[in-house]
Amino acid sequence: MSHIETKAHQLMQEAEKKLSSGGFFRNLFTKSSERIEESIEYYMRAANLFKMSKNWSQAGHAFEDAADQCLRNNNEAEAAINYVEAAVCFKKCDMVKAIDLYTKAIELYQEKDLVHSGVYRTSVRVEPMDAGRRVVCLI
Repeated sequence: MSHIETKAHQLMQEAEKKLSSGGFFRNLFTKSSERIEESIEYYMRAANLFKMSKNWSQAGHAFEDAADQCLRNNNEAEAAINYVEAAVCFKKCDMVKAIDLYTKAIELYQEKDLVHSGVYRTSVRVEPMDAGRRVVCLI
């Protein structure tokens, strides 16, 4: 394991530590949303380090964890972006998982109407379908 991957694993552990209950004093002095935000940052930093070392599976899992925490923190736009990042990583090693994550991102884009709000970083095309439904295609 390279130095970069070791650092990424340490960041993943730090992110998990941020999410675990830290005792009475920690809960007294920090808000839950702040701890979640910090964990998201750690997950994203770890994901980018895993990408640097071309460990696509671990990078995908780290981005997915960040996305899950974004949802927990009611930040659907950032969650969708992180699901897409995770899918891009998994596209290199696990196509089934990549499709699943793209689907999650598409559902968030559709549910929260993020396609037209301009908060996405991925090219998105909306295609009309029958009965007023629409399909969102990530390009």
